[in-house]
Amino acid sequence: MLRIGRHDLYSVVTGTCRLDGGGVRREKRFDPHHPVLDADSPSDGCGSIVCTSTPTESGHRGTGFSGYTLADAAINTQPCLRGHVAAGVAGRPIMPTIMNVLGVILARAGSKGLPDKCVRPLLGRAVIEYTFDHAAASRLLTGIVLSTDSEPAKAHARRAEIEVLDRPVKLATDTATVDEAARHAVKWWERRDKCTVDAVVFLYGNIPVRAEGLIDRGIEHLQRTKADSVRSVAPVTKQHPDWVHRLDGDRMSPFHPNSIYRRQDLEPLYYHDGAVVVVTRRALFDALKTPDDHQAFLGRDRRAIVCRPEDAVDIDSAVDCHLAEAVLRARASGQLGDR
Repeated sequence: MLRIGRHDLYSVVTGTCRLDGGGVRREKRFDPHHPVLDADSPSDGCGSIVCTSTPTESGHRGTGFSGYTLADAAINTQPCLRGHVAAGVAGRPIMPTIMNVLGVILARAGSKGLPDKCVRPLLGRAVIEYTFDHAAASRLLTGIVLSTDSEPAKAHARRAEIEVLDRPVKLATDTATVDEAARHAVKWWERRDKCTVDAVVFLYGNIPVRAEGLIDRGIEHLQRTKADSVRSVAPVTKQHPDWVHRLDGDRMSPFHPNSIYRRQDLEPLYYHDGAVVVVTRRALFDALKTPDDHQAFLGRDRRAIVCRPEDAVDIDSAVDCHLAEAVLRARASGQLGDR
């Protein structure tokens, strides 16, 4: 049986990398002695490749990546125009038509509230390692890169076989925007791989708790709706705008005057929980036309996938670390269902 991980599949389509043991190494052409790929197969960087050999189960998939299983020996792919996989063995699709989707893990060392929060210890691991796991478990990401100025985060990424991009100082300040860092990562990736990505997934390195499969849900929703962006959201509960107040000294005035006293009667509202942001490349780069609008990279057609409040924990303080630990322990013990 041929078992192909995400990066293996992408290498078959794009001709940009080959497997070396359990990892991925970039090459200009394929290794003629590698049991997966035929070195004489045509490839022009984004051209067609035919896999004619049958490896054993042992070792020919990227470490830690979810795989696609094929029962036969050969894979036939059409040229990877925009990264789409055409068909698998005997006309059966390997998977639904996919986009080239780059996962950009964002981590900055200089947080004022909790410096280097992405590498703080959490249940024996660095906070950012949980995001590495989430990205690696995705079936639909065709590439993953960490953009950071944090040396400890870089070290954790290399141990996890996550590619590292040194973030320039000007993109690592507290005034730099996340879309600037994402565009920097996209341009670096495309220049190196000579392929254009279709969409980008923002993954914040200080969020160790995400719902299972959330990254792929976001990508699928973007592709299905043809929207400009998709974000994970959760319902607002006790801090609903109808229940918050302005203060003038100690004198309270309702933000939205009303007489609602039951939670069930509140208008359903949602906040972005930070767990996943998926944007098209077009929206990300069109934002350069309106530099004063710091949310322009989300485009005009903005969609949501609804999660529960406990499905994401965004660490900005020491208290958040304790909350994340509690949620992870509850998940491990089965007290919280995953979805």
